[in-house]
Amino acid sequence: MKFKLVYGNHWNFGIVVADTFLMLQGALHEMGFQADIEKEIQIEPGVTYVFIEGFDKDYAKSLQSIKDIGSNVWIIATEEWADGTFNLSARQGDNGQYSKSEYWDERFQAFMLAIESCDLVWHLSEQQAERYKNVLEVPVEFLPHGFTDNFASVRHREHKDIDFVFTGTLTDHRRDCFNYLENKGYKVVYLPVLTASFHRDDVVSRAKIGLNVKQSKDWPQFSNSRANYHLCNQSSLISEYCPDSCAVADFIHMPSNDFLPYVEWFINDNDWNAEAKKSSVRYQTEHRLSSLIESVVRYYL
Repeated sequence: MKFKLVYGNHWNFGIVVADTFLMLQGALHEMGFQADIEKEIQIEPGVTYVFIEGFDKDYAKSLQSIKDIGSNVWIIATEEWADGTFNLSARQGDNGQYSKSEYWDERFQAFMLAIESCDLVWHLSEQQAERYKNVLEVPVEFLPHGFTDNFASVRHREHKDIDFVFTGTLTDHRRDCFNYLENKGYKVVYLPVLTASFHRDDVVSRAKIGLNVKQSKDWPQFSNSRANYHLCNQSSLISEYCPDSCAVADFIHMPSNDFLPYVEWFINDNDWNAEAKKSSVRYQTEHRLSSLIESVVRYYL
């Protein structure tokens, strides 16, 4: 069986989907499948096409051409579902892309069009996968994150001149957290979502600790993708407490409260470099993605 991982529906040259596709490709290769990354849809019978949600309506409708030749369409979903739209709980205040209500409503509508041509939805959140199952008629499964041999890309520097690094959308809550640390004298580097991968890798190579800060104080979702990136790259990660987390959270640091005091304690009183290596080795041994998803993949082929 051949897989094609297609990113042409993402206008940003695939930057925001690269980690997920590289992870999945690595796991599929370990299972013995051919898995090719393509920008555009190359119609071929007998292929399973995998897309990451983020469609406009025209692109969503084009997926039917794959079904017409008898091939499979699998869609990886990433967003929170609530009240017939995406990310409703994150739209208050200045929350960057999350404040764009019209964008999220239109993106949800395009997703529902894409579902008409879909054989399987994979969701990157275990909790959201259950919610999607309750409302969709197509099969829905949880796609966990996990270690793959092809993923690591950071070459750490011996001397690290950055205390904390964060990559993602800057929101009011995140800005408050970073300001607190900067006012304490720490060097914090924030990289926006569309940072080139080689730039992100270089900054992480200079950073002592990565941070997973929620979009808002009440945001429940844990960033599995951010944690997987740091774990595969032997980089320490500390996360705010997220009630909707998964097994990946067991390999990083997530204090139940007092996040910022914990961050300060950890960087000053711990060997964060040794901790990162130890966590990464345990992740590689105990949480390999190919082992986690092989039965699901073969079931739906």
